[in-house]
Amino acid sequence: MSAILESLNAFSAVGLTAVLNTLWLALAVAAVIWLALRLMPRVNAATRHAVWWAVLALVVLMPLATILPRPAPPEPSPARTEKQILTRALPSSPVRPLLVRGADAPASPLTSAPLHPLHSRAAAAPRVRVPIEFHPGNWPSRLLFLWMAVSCVLLGRIVRSYLHLRGLRNRARPASAELVVRFEQRLRDSRTSRAPQLLVSDEVISPLAAGFLHPVVILPDLLLEEIAEPELDCVLLHELAHVARRDDWTNLMGRLASAAFVLHPVAAWVLRRIEREREIACDDWVVAATGSAVHYAATLARLFEFCCTRRRELLATGMAHRSSNLGERIEILLRPRFHFSPGASLPRVSFCVADCLALLSFGVRMPGWITFAKDSTVAVAYNQAVPQSQISAARIALSATLSPAHRAQSSATPPAILTDQDKTWRHEWKLTRHDSSPSKVRLSLISRDDDGNNRMNTQDVPLSSLAGFSLSVLDHDGPVKFEYVRDSGRILCEGRVTRGRASGPFTVVLNPSFVSALQKMGYAAPHDDEAFSLVTSDVTLGYARSVRDTGLTSSVSDLIDLQDHGVSSDYVRAVRQEGFTNLTASDISNLRDHGVEPNYLKAIKAAGPNLSIDEIDSLYDHGVKPDYYKSMKATASQLSIEQIDSLFDHGVEPDSYKGFASLDPKLSIEEIDSLRDHGVKPEYYRSVKSVDANLSIEEIDSLYDHGVKPDYYKSTKATASQLSIEQIDNLFDHGVSPDTYKGFAVIDPGLSIEQIDNLRDHGVEPEFYQGIKAVDSTLSIEEINSLRDHGVEPEYLKEMRALPDGFSISDISELRDHGITAKYIRNLHDMGMKNLTAAQIVRLRDGD
Repeated sequence: MSAILESLNAFSAVGLTAVLNTLWLALAVAAVIWLALRLMPRVNAATRHAVWWAVLALVVLMPLATILPRPAPPEPSPARTEKQILTRALPSSPVRPLLVRGADAPASPLTSAPLHPLHSRAAAAPRVRVPIEFHPGNWPSRLLFLWMAVSCVLLGRIVRSYLHLRGLRNRARPASAELVVRFEQRLRDSRTSRAPQLLVSDEVISPLAAGFLHPVVILPDLLLEEIAEPELDCVLLHELAHVARRDDWTNLMGRLASAAFVLHPVAAWVLRRIEREREIACDDWVVAATGSAVHYAATLARLFEFCCTRRRELLATGMAHRSSNLGERIEILLRPRFHFSPGASLPRVSFCVADCLALLSFGVRMPGWITFAKDSTVAVAYNQAVPQSQISAARIALSATLSPAHRAQSSATPPAILTDQDKTWRHEWKLTRHDSSPSKVRLSLISRDDDGNNRMNTQDVPLSSLAGFSLSVLDHDGPVKFEYVRDSGRILCEGRVTRGRASGPFTVVLNPSFVSALQKMGYAAPHDDEAFSLVTSDVTLGYARSVRDTGLTSSVSDLIDLQDHGVSSDYVRAVRQEGFTNLTASDISNLRDHGVEPNYLKAIKAAGPNLSIDEIDSLYDHGVKPDYYKSMKATASQLSIEQIDSLFDHGVEPDSYKGFASLDPKLSIEEIDSLRDHGVKPEYYRSVKSVDANLSIEEIDSLYDHGVKPDYYKSTKATASQLSIEQIDNLFDHGVSPDTYKGFAVIDPGLSIEQIDNLRDHGVEPEFYQGIKAVDSTLSIEEINSLRDHGVEPEYLKEMRALPDGFSISDISELRDHGITAKYIRNLHDMGMKNLTAAQIVRLRDGD
């Protein structure tokens, strides 16, 4: 039992260490994103909501990132890589000369130095101990139990909330037919693929959207009694926004995250930001649909009067629950804003996520500040048969081949015999079997400097390149020795095999003839780091000669860089033959990484002689042709590379840009991109702007998408200036002319846009509507449409209503379909056949 508790305490200490060491980084990421969003006021709430979710994911993964990215070297990626694991600046130090072995001289190690200076350097370098060690005792496991208890309570509340929500849904009743019609219209406006059901309940005070696989929108009875129809439309749009955005699922994930990370202060703060932005994003959705922020703010204020409290927190999203911040949302709506777009901006989300990843990449490479030490003392058994002097001598000899960091650590501890597992070599190799090929092995070469920075190269090496090695060596534990042979030299590997894995120190020995040939070509003698890279990158004399012949460089480091980036001598020659003789090896490597061909480089340089390599890379990545760049620069020389990339990505031609810029010089690149995305031509923009100069880009896009001509917009606005863009789009989609709308509005000012659209769809004209209403003012829109569909004229309806039979609208429609007149029915009355139903009269008529 004690062993289990100790293991649990150790596990808790590891997790707590990871959280504490990344807490500052999580706080930095959250602060940077918060500041970035504050400095970008045009970013909408949907984008901020997505960004904060990305921040939450990073905050949660940060503790794992300090553990998982440091696996044992035998398992690296099979692709050949060579990277600096720690990227902090290295202190300057003199370059040690490379010892080249002659014909009979012994192999010299890559880094050799006298033993005593190394030992004295490690011993004479006092440093502040990082990380700071604490002796926590058993309280990490107690903290774990506390966290588990609190999380279980919160998870229980989630389950209880879910069960209550299910019961609430089952007890709710369907909405009235008229309300369902209005709801379906709003559903079509929201353009969501999800089709929720509309319910009414007397158990809720605030409207809410819920249900994961089968969503519903639940309205309180109190709300229906207190709110007007335009305000009800806003309420429905807000809840449908939750459904369309799938906020029911994100709300569930947020509640689960709150339970799991209840003790993480940064995660808890980020979750509150997510809740805030979710509601504001739905508010933006409503304003984008209705076009009136002030009207919607007034609706929220009405809701605030009787929805300021909630009886219970549900697994649902609504307009006025406790976390919806109604007061703040109303204040935001009343601020001067020009954009209420409902969708998230992928470029802005990507920009913020990239910032987070950059901070994360930097932070996880920083050393940990805190660690928990074990309280128990590990006893070391000394071999009494070995004299103390021999043990000390062995330790000094060992320190000459171990890394400086390990020597400094071992010099501060009691003398003991170190095992192979305890050693940290300056130059270390590790080898395992290849996962899929029996003719290869996976070889990792690690080089460490004096400050503990690592550089690792991992390759899938053919067995033919390893002299003195076979796969059978890995079948038995024991010593191993082999050479990794390349054209430039050899890597001498010596170590041990343990359970199928081999490791140990290595020495780089360059081929003397290779070094001599390099120097004869004009290259300098390679130093230590270059010797390591020459062998691992497999630089050949033929490649060195072909690069030298291009006239580009005589630097060994440039040669290695070109080889690592896959730059062929033909590519270098082609670039220089195009006249670019001033480019460095780094420039050419950069161009090759982006796939820039020499002919493109020549053409784009002719179009823009002052373009930098990074700018050329960007243009090529976006597919910008030299002619396009030249034409766009001739049209507007002030455009940046990023702006030209954006215009090209959106298909904006130079003439189109020129047309928009000449019409409205204040148009931004993003606005021109938006107009082009919707197919708006400069001519249409000029025409519609001449009608209404206050139209926004989003409104113009909407009008064009619906095919609204400037003349139609002008006539409709002249008829009813209060109409929104959405309403005008709606009228045009249903073929309602300005005169028709005016006729309906004069006859019945209470008619909504949806009702007029409905009447027009059934061919109802204002005169017909007026005549029918004069006969019976209580008729609904659906009944009037039915009469029009069956050819019932106002006079016919009047005659039928004058009969004492009390026929319904459906009865009258059926009688009209069979050609039965009021006179025919009066004749039946005269014959004594009174109180007949419409169906009976039809049968009599058909029988005649």
